[in-house]
Amino acid sequence: MSDRQGVEWGLELAHRQRNREKLMKLGASYFRSDVDSGVYPILTLECKRRVKNKEACVIVVVGEAGCSKSYTAIQIARNIDKRFGIDQIVFTYSEYCKELMRTYAGKSIYGLPIVFDEPSYAMGKREWYREINQALVKTIESQRFLVRPLIIPIINANLLDKTLRSYLIQFEVHMLTRGKAMVYRLKASQAEDKTYRYHLCNLEYPLLESEQCDIDTCLDCDKLTNCMLLRASYEKKKSAIQLMRYAQDAEKAKQKESKEFTDDQLIDMIQPYEANYLEGDIVNQRMLRVTFREKLHINISNNKAYLLKAIIETRIQNK
Repeated sequence: MSDRQGVEWGLELAHRQRNREKLMKLGASYFRSDVDSGVYPILTLECKRRVKNKEACVIVVVGEAGCSKSYTAIQIARNIDKRFGIDQIVFTYSEYCKELMRTYAGKSIYGLPIVFDEPSYAMGKREWYREINQALVKTIESQRFLVRPLIIPIINANLLDKTLRSYLIQFEVHMLTRGKAMVYRLKASQAEDKTYRYHLCNLEYPLLESEQCDIDTCLDCDKLTNCMLLRASYEKKKSAIQLMRYAQDAEKAKQKESKEFTDDQLIDMIQPYEANYLEGDIVNQRMLRVTFREKLHINISNNKAYLLKAIIETRIQNK
């Protein structure tokens, strides 16, 4: 059997399997191992081999919205290293760098994967693509001494920088439907501007942590708040970031830009609150900005504040 015929079947309900002797445990999951029938955990073993040999291991999980890209990415990470947990799921480049350099008892977490989830709810798409490109470069730079596999769920790999996509990604997991995917090995040509794509195996994973809970979605579960399962923790973390983004957007929506108004309009609007920023005949520029923001929900730049300060003080002197 060649690698291209293999199917990686992750089995979380291992205790229900009759043929225990045919199961092998890797990371947090069990896998059927039957070479004759073409069943073998090829992707997991290859990732583990690359970690052991200090080779780069970057995986993109691509597919349409709602096809369980994130859950599949988490499954792959848990299979590589059973220590994988909610702290290793990040949504921003700053979170990624913090996790990349995390240490326990002064030692780096060698080989522990990181999932950089696609947070359309945490930042704009353009910002996220820029940050994930930075993470790709940082992963390669740190590979010699940290060896932290990076797994990226994303709608389409073509949204990443072409050069980075062509040379820094080793595996592409193409989601077909929930829990099922095709895996390709990517290899860049050393002579031409080409990237070759080889079919490595197929994946068929059960629902994440289905041996502990068979509810297909955490979002409608009334036990979500107190649930300690990894997928529940993921949904809670994602939801918290989403709510924070909504609150930030709501605040921005309230605030008007000062460029929408003329200088005279701004001065007329702030005049009823002159006790907050006027000290005799002198305008406190810092308090002027604060008053605009707190009383009128208008942000003005430092330069605009100095201009308004000069106009107000000139008018006071000319009275």
